[in-house]
Amino acid sequence: QGLRGHPDCPCIEPWNLPEGGVPKNLTFVEQGTGRGCLFGKNGICFPLDYGASKCFTWDISLAPWCADLQGRPLTNAPAFCNQPWCYVSSEPNCSLPSHKSELFPEYGLHYSYSTCGAVDFFSPELLVNTLRGKVFRAGVPGSSAPWIYNNGDDPPSGWTVDFANYVFEKVGIRVQIEEISNGSLTAFPQSSYSACVRDVALGLKDFCYGAFWETPERLIETAFTPVYEGQAFVLIVHSDSLGDAMAQATSIFVPFSPGLWGMLALSTLVVGLAMWYIGEAGDVSLLEGLKKGVSKAMRRLSGAGDGWDKLKTRSGRFLLFGFSVLCSLAVTTYTANLASFLLVKTLRVGVQDLDGAIESGEEICILQASVALFSAVHPEVGHLLKPFSNWHHIADSYVEGGCRRMLLPPVTYALMRAAAPPFDGHGRGAFCKLWR
Repeated sequence: QGLRGHPDCPCIEPWNLPEGGVPKNLTFVEQGTGRGCLFGKNGICFPLDYGASKCFTWDISLAPWCADLQGRPLTNAPAFCNQPWCYVSSEPNCSLPSHKSELFPEYGLHYSYSTCGAVDFFSPELLVNTLRGKVFRAGVPGSSAPWIYNNGDDPPSGWTVDFANYVFEKVGIRVQIEEISNGSLTAFPQSSYSACVRDVALGLKDFCYGAFWETPERLIETAFTPVYEGQAFVLIVHSDSLGDAMAQATSIFVPFSPGLWGMLALSTLVVGLAMWYIGEAGDVSLLEGLKKGVSKAMRRLSGAGDGWDKLKTRSGRFLLFGFSVLCSLAVTTYTANLASFLLVKTLRVGVQDLDGAIESGEEICILQASVALFSAVHPEVGHLLKPFSNWHHIADSYVEGGCRRMLLPPVTYALMRAAAPPFDGHGRGAFCKLWR
């Protein structure tokens, strides 16, 4: 941008005193070196021409952030130390980004990295310095896997907690966990998350751990971080047709009646015996011939039988041809019946979507915090929504015979269906009849 900065925002002599120079109340002589200094609010010796009239890396040799006491640059110095900048006029005389200086606050100075073609790393670093060493009061609204786990007397865990603690550790902030106030819990008895938001709004907490939905009610109370994840909801219903593990394992036999399965087994046995009788199994005993004949028949039934040229007799070819026709009819019928069975099984779930749930007139379990959102999008469903304070209570209600309809995020449904933590308290099979 040039030594004097960008033409739309040039570097200036910041003091503009009639007699020139700098204000005398800002100057002092540094002991030991005898050099003249500007006295900033941090008591640091700044050069007398600090930030004046030109783009320069003014901070590169300044202690304590960028250099040691002898002015030698630190190897781990912050990024702003190597960036040129200068003091500029405030708007409207500067059309580029600038910030008010905190070093000499009573003089209303403004500085700009942009006019020198540099990136402003100093302003974020200044914010970090104001937070370093502070103690933040935090609330833990509850468990919502995998985002946050309330571990009682132990510190909370979960990936949102890990991320927040990583940032606090880098900045140098200490976190103090505090209980959510009784007043906020009374105001929001169905949502500990909304109660925690209220504590932040009242100044009782500095922040709350967890993944929060930005509901209209909460946005009125306080500010949130930028959105880092969107969340869809799915309708989950109970279905008796899903059955237990044994029913699932034996469902492949349902398309045929026991009598029909018996007839197929008997036909296979008869064909195997006939194959031995006409000599297709070779000159072997009855038992051995029956085994070989049944084996040929079973392979033909499964479609993996020998070719016609491998048969020894015309009777054997005729017999297996007839049995092949029977096998084809059996496989076709089985496939059609199995498809019909699976379709009927799916239909027995009953409700397929939210419109179907509304038509059924049954209650739909949902978290209290999302009631207003769903009611706004689907006004006709509002009277059916049954609010709960957390996912655990919805799971408990389902096990006790309630909550046959529920609206859950996919990840919560997956954890519940698998009886994974935190839904592992009711046993492995407690949620097997849930259907998405």
